[in-house]
Amino acid sequence: MMPKKMKWNDPQAIEETIEEVRSKVKILTGGGRRYIKTLKQVAVDFENGDGARFMTGNEIEEMKNHLIFEHEPKFLFRNERRVSLPEIRLRFKNKIDSPELMQRTLDQFIRYCIGKSGGDLDKSKMSFGFFHQGFHAEKGFWINERTYQTFNGQVLFEELERITQSKEEIDIDDSFMITMHYFDEQLKIPTNVIGMGKCLPKAIALAMIQISLKQEKDEEQRKIFQLEWDRMVQKKYNGTNEKRQIEAANKILEKANLNTMKHSFDFDDLDKIAFAFPDYKFEVYNRPSYEKIYHLIKEWNTDAEKIVTIAFKKEDDLGHYDYLRPSLLYMKTIFCHKCKKKTASTGHQQVCDAICDKCGFYECDRTQIETVYCGLCNTNFPNEDCFNGHLELAYNSRKTMCEKRYTCEVCNFRVFKDKMAQGEVHECSKKVRCRQCKQLFDKTQEHDCCFAIPRAKYKEKTLANKIICYDVESIVTNSPNGPDPSKPPPIHKVNLICYKICCNQCIEDGESCECVSGNFSYTEYQDPLLAFVEFLLYNSNLDGAHVLAHNGGRYDHNFVLSLMMSSFGIIPEYVSNGTSLIMANITNLRRRNDEYNCLKFLDSLRFIPMPLSKMPKTFGITEMKKGYYPYYFNHPENYGKIFIGLPARHFYDPEHMKADALAEFSKWYDEHELDIFNADQELLAYCQSDVEILTAAISEYIKICKKLFKGWNPILSSCTIAGFVKHILKFEHFEYGDLGIIPENGFPERNNSVLALKMLMWIEKQEGIVIQHKLRGPEKMIRMEDEDCFFVDGYDGKTNTVYEINGCFYHGCPKCFNPILPHPNDPTVENKSVYDATKRRETKIKENGYNVIVWWEHEIKEMLRVNLEMRMFFEKCRHTTHLIPREGMYGGRTQTFQMFVDCNDDEECLYFCSILPPPDIKIPVLPYKIPGFLTFPSCRSCVEKNNNRACTHEKISDRYLTGIWTHVELNIAIERGYRLLKYHEIWWWPDNKWVEPGYFSNYLKPMIRLKHESSGWPKENMTDDEKKVYIDKIEQRDGVRLNSENVRKADNMREMAKLFLNTCWGKFAENPIKHESKLFNTIDHLSQSDYMGNPAYEVTGIKDWDEGITLITRRAKVESVTTREFTNVVIGIFTTSYARVRLLQAMEAVGAENLIYADTDSVIYKKKVNNPSPVGALIGDGLGKLKSEIPNGYQMKKCVSMGSKVYSYRLVNMETSEEKIVTKFKGVVLNASSGRVINMTTMESSVNETFFRTYKKVF
Repeated sequence: MMPKKMKWNDPQAIEETIEEVRSKVKILTGGGRRYIKTLKQVAVDFENGDGARFMTGNEIEEMKNHLIFEHEPKFLFRNERRVSLPEIRLRFKNKIDSPELMQRTLDQFIRYCIGKSGGDLDKSKMSFGFFHQGFHAEKGFWINERTYQTFNGQVLFEELERITQSKEEIDIDDSFMITMHYFDEQLKIPTNVIGMGKCLPKAIALAMIQISLKQEKDEEQRKIFQLEWDRMVQKKYNGTNEKRQIEAANKILEKANLNTMKHSFDFDDLDKIAFAFPDYKFEVYNRPSYEKIYHLIKEWNTDAEKIVTIAFKKEDDLGHYDYLRPSLLYMKTIFCHKCKKKTASTGHQQVCDAICDKCGFYECDRTQIETVYCGLCNTNFPNEDCFNGHLELAYNSRKTMCEKRYTCEVCNFRVFKDKMAQGEVHECSKKVRCRQCKQLFDKTQEHDCCFAIPRAKYKEKTLANKIICYDVESIVTNSPNGPDPSKPPPIHKVNLICYKICCNQCIEDGESCECVSGNFSYTEYQDPLLAFVEFLLYNSNLDGAHVLAHNGGRYDHNFVLSLMMSSFGIIPEYVSNGTSLIMANITNLRRRNDEYNCLKFLDSLRFIPMPLSKMPKTFGITEMKKGYYPYYFNHPENYGKIFIGLPARHFYDPEHMKADALAEFSKWYDEHELDIFNADQELLAYCQSDVEILTAAISEYIKICKKLFKGWNPILSSCTIAGFVKHILKFEHFEYGDLGIIPENGFPERNNSVLALKMLMWIEKQEGIVIQHKLRGPEKMIRMEDEDCFFVDGYDGKTNTVYEINGCFYHGCPKCFNPILPHPNDPTVENKSVYDATKRRETKIKENGYNVIVWWEHEIKEMLRVNLEMRMFFEKCRHTTHLIPREGMYGGRTQTFQMFVDCNDDEECLYFCSILPPPDIKIPVLPYKIPGFLTFPSCRSCVEKNNNRACTHEKISDRYLTGIWTHVELNIAIERGYRLLKYHEIWWWPDNKWVEPGYFSNYLKPMIRLKHESSGWPKENMTDDEKKVYIDKIEQRDGVRLNSENVRKADNMREMAKLFLNTCWGKFAENPIKHESKLFNTIDHLSQSDYMGNPAYEVTGIKDWDEGITLITRRAKVESVTTREFTNVVIGIFTTSYARVRLLQAMEAVGAENLIYADTDSVIYKKKVNNPSPVGALIGDGLGKLKSEIPNGYQMKKCVSMGSKVYSYRLVNMETSEEKIVTKFKGVVLNASSGRVINMTTMESSVNETFFRTYKKVF
């Protein structure tokens, strides 16, 4: 039976109180209920005079004179802690040239919104999103949980100024979007005890009922206990529930011989209650005001099995007890009653301190002297029970402790036998296991971290999973005659879903099995989507299945997952790239009840990046071909109808077809225009055909991958093709020690912050002293009398003064981070412990006779805010860090040299250094990053200031570049006239430690061989001698020997080889600083608070969806980033460096005067017709070679280039005079409709217009 659909936040809910919303979502509430104004009443009161606390009437009038609202700002209740202003579009009425007026207007708007939300200028926290087309960042920017005191109009204006493309002026002619969330400063925890009197015995009574309810086996008796619970706490029994709680509390008091007339009880009374109920263990928890998690403060009857958990709260300076259920939302962690520690909900039993590490049981008495010995595991046991226990299966273990571990005779370390069986060698000095590489190491020695080899068992787990391929058809038009512009666009409604299930047996052997295909159509189901979702969730054969749809991440999966969330309350774990879903997991955490299946949703486009229409040819599926269907004809008024002749052309949406596809469609339509058209059958056949093509292509894809990669199934092993390549390299091509891991934030003792080094330089400048720090020789090491030693940030030997710059994040600053919460970089310790360790270090340095001056990060930032001279010094300070390898990771070179050309008939080291480009260099060599762009400048100041005129900078300090480059590019730059000014740092690897030739050959060579063999012979009817010459040439050039029997044209294999060759290196350089998103029930404010409040992350977006679902996006802060397990950014740096060098060779061969456009691995240039190609030596069909994109017999006659990946060129056949125009425009699908706007003519006009507007003042 499908759960009833719940829409608690529909429009009428806006006017309800928080309490009414809470009752709808069944949050248990207790005493202290108070009247809370509706948001509508808050807004009315604001307009009627309450708003004077926030702004005057004149300010409101002034704001509305300058700002135009899309609609009046209206806040919505989301949950007990948050109200939100959905996205609202704003626009300034007139262009404002005064920064002061703009600041004041923005400040007025912020105060206006706080007032209308019912907030407070001093205490209320708000998150603020601002979106404008002028930003480098596509998603604008996000300010997270600030009060008005720290985020006002001035701060917003400064942030706008910082991140807009031009810092000189903010273009506000266009509209911009704003979203805002207001957070209540106090967390309202739901309560169970009603009323303040006798709260302790009431809480105990409620706990005992819950214990009875959980332990009772008889169904009828369970119903009685459930009814008793409901009558005590549920709101529908209001008026009698407090009375029932008092009656239950009195029974407890009577049994404990306590006065039932009293209303206040304390721990002394709880002593007597515990004595009267010896079968119950009593635990009292407390939650500090700054904490969201409860802590155990006292317990009674510690050996009892039935556990009564009670929360002690302080409300309005009065103590209050309440029943506490550990499963409630606000219990972020579970409290282990055995070891008395907070713990994660899974996996704790393996590491719980209360478990005996010898027998594996909680109940073991380890106080006795070890007397019993086991020769099988070389372990002494304290008693016979412990000895016998280690031979039994503890709890849900698959092996006994005797089978799992043995004790080393030398060091008494408990060694895992499984690890030894897998080849791990026990060394007595190595007892700490690395989180990254999973290897044991000696903590007193430096650890060389390398990639860890995964377990072989992983492959076996993937064989049992099934794959479901499906396709969705939906109503996309608002009229049976096609889209009607006079009507609002329709919400896409699913009316047909076709699917096909396949398993390992189907794919490999092609044998029939239990796998089936089917459909859910409007002809049989009132709601096909609902029927399909129930089929996925409750069909027992689909548990653990992988669900695929082509381009499902942008379309099909959205329908299915949305319904699962809104109607079934299932919140998926998912990974996305922007708005496109990569993977979604449906995990059933309540497996005992088997409520629904576990599923994984994947997008087949992430594995086979091509349209469905190309798959039959690519994979040799000759019997299938994607047909045509009139999308706009899919409308309820056409159901069940049969027509003589096809629907009109416009129903097929030819406007969105590409030119080639449009020509093919027109030919097909002319041939079949008079065919009989059965609307129901045609839709079903079209959808089934898509599913059959996808299933056949996926099956072929899997078979090819299994053949190439030792039986691995890509769909079951990863969620993208790049991830699968990484997977193959991990499992099949790397051994331990092959891949070193370079920490993202520097090696130990190297990660001094930029802010700290700039501060030390500022102190030097202000006080006229010289400080010893990391960039001026080694850091000062101070030895203590107890043989301990410290490295300090800065040291002045003349005054014996130590300078310490403490980062608030790293050192647990109590002003910036909650002292009680775990430290983000080490969850095993609290921020307070880290801060105390910092203070102890400071004290020890002082006690050893040094003067100590300490600056905290937040103090420095405040100084920068008020001190303009200091701020300018920090901005101009260039070299303030060590070599950070990721800063040497540059992308491909994309550059326009000539915007318009009309052709005539005749035409292994890394260096961190500062270097000066020659001013007259025509093709600069070294890349240089500025925010949002990769450039190749000859003058730093010109590119940073976006100067598009002739360079006038003559000072070296204005022109030099500072960056990280490989020796490959740096040597070429020096040859071209670059002058090296200063080395800051060099990373060097000896030949026997760096990547040797052929390092990736085990993976690459089979792919190169496959590509050549599946390309076929270069020409038909080749003789054996010609074939031998061709094979020898390939072997000499690419290092692979072809098998002549395997050389035959096979488009599918060639495409696969190209895919896997092109995705090999990228994962090594994967950037760990990525956005991550998570879905929440909108009412679950506590989980949202935990997610947003993690100090290791910064929130970048909050999006509330219609069905009570909230999406929160966050990004890891740089200082908290951890290194990914299978990355080595240096490999990526050298890969891209060599690619840029190869492109540079082509560009220099062509000559700067002939270059038109360059892009990563291609160049467009002009030359004399009869002259040989200047890049002839670089042209070929091998890996890394250039290939001519101009067909034989054609010449390029005109080229228009507007920027990166935006160009158009015209080709003319020299014999037939046939013309072809090729147009590329990044981010736009060029079809019949868009092609009328974006084409060579419009691009040429735009270039001419831009040129005239930019340079008209010069001429």
